[in-house]
Amino acid sequence: MLDDRTQVLLRRELQQIEKLLSEYDDLIESSRSIAPTLIEYTALGAVLQSFYNGVENIFQTIGMIKKGPYHKGRGLFHCDIDAQCEFLLHLFSGTIN
Repeated sequence: MLDDRTQVLLRRELQQIEKLLSEYDDLIESSRSIAPTLIEYTALGAVLQSFYNGVENIFQTIGMIKKGPYHKGRGLFHCDIDAQCEFLLHLFSGTIN
């Protein structure tokens, strides 16, 4: 289903997301029980933005596979979201082919 290059790109993006969440795990966990400081809020915002960018990159890659080149500026919701979400579930479960 996926060529080797695409699999490498998707795995790399997933690894980046996992690394990001792992590196900031202490901050994320502590903010659940104690109100974060302004600096911590800023850091959490940066983590959230990086996470979103990683997921968006995955959706763009899937969009190119399913629909051809991704049309920049049109947004995710112009692509086949159902197919992308199903594919993303397979990615996170480790069943990409």
